[in-house]
Amino acid sequence: MKITVGEASTTEIAEIDSFRYDSPYEFYNGEDDPVLKPERFFAARDEDGKLIGFFNVAGFNERAIKVYERAGFRETGRHVQRFERWGDVPFVEMELAE
Repeated sequence: MKITVGEASTTEIAEIDSFRYDSPYEFYNGEDDPVLKPERFFAARDEDGKLIGFFNVAGFNERAIKVYERAGFRETGRHVQRFERWGDVPFVEMELAE
């Protein structure tokens, strides 16, 4: 399957907000915290353009970081974002290695 990744549209962000996750990934549930920085959300789409996933990887999500590293991404930086419910949350910035 061919997967493309690009900036998430406002429609896709609304769909992403409907995704539900179990602990410890409930941090990604969108119904409680609005997307504050939509420019940091990226959508993964299948060959037909259908949304099949997204990424905005929090630093605690080690399994996602490992997946991205196996796909050729490397850490390029870190930043912290404050959430009312979660406090300060570190994020890992990654880019596809050339």
